Amino acid sequence: MLEFTLILTMFSVTPYYYNVNSVTTIKGKVIDVTTGNFGRRNTTYAVIEVLSHSAGTVRVYLGPTWYVGEINLKGQQVSVTGSLFTDDSTHYMVASEVTLEGSGRVLRFRDRNGFPLWSGTGMHRFQGNGYRRGGRFRP
Repeated sequence: MLEFTLILTMFSVTPYYYNVNSVTTIKGKVIDVTTGNFGRRNTTYAVIEVLSHSAGTVRVYLGPTWYVGEINLKGQQVSVTGSLFTDDSTHYMVASEVTLEGSGRVLRFRDRNGFPLWSGTGMHRFQGNGYRRGGRFRP
């Protein structure tokens, strides 16, 4: 019984992972830039809070802080595409991309299948598109 429970715990799916079936786009103003723990490894992620007319305040997880670096979007109007979910009446999103409304610049964090651009061989694919060698995001 203990072995069965352990296996279920190891492979249980939480809503905090990217779900291609819940992808949507929200528009709004960034009201805070912070960090938060995310995923089964409890990795520290860069997080923005977006005040959206359609969804209210949404906590948006961008990517690990070691990948994103320091990014200051506070006060910017943005369009965020990602996997949206609600937990205890709080809206969360795992971002695939953020578009800065003023400049049109697109910051990409995941591919269209939700695969993190900082993982595996995908790190070198996007040079010249907001990324550089070594997989670190260049804001």
